[in-house]
Amino acid sequence: MNRLKSFGERTKERIFRHKATGNHWYFDFNHKDNKIHYEVFDGTGNTHLGEADENGTLKAETQSNKKK
Repeated sequence: MNRLKSFGERTKERIFRHKATGNHWYFDFNHKDNKIHYEVFDGTGNTHLGEADENGTLKAETQSNKKK
C-alpha cells in the first residue's frame, strides 16, 4: 500500500488517495465480525468501487451503490 498518500480524515477513518488512479481508500474497521478490508471509491468519492483486502487487491462483486 505504499502507493497511497494520506488525503484527509473522515470521522475516525484516514482517507488515502492512490497517486496513479486518484481513487480514495479507507480502512474499514466498523465491522465487528468482518475481516480486514479497505473501502475503495473513485476520485470523486461518489462511486463505490468495492472492497480491497489487506494487500490492496480489489475483491470481485463487492461494489455497492448504497455506499458513499
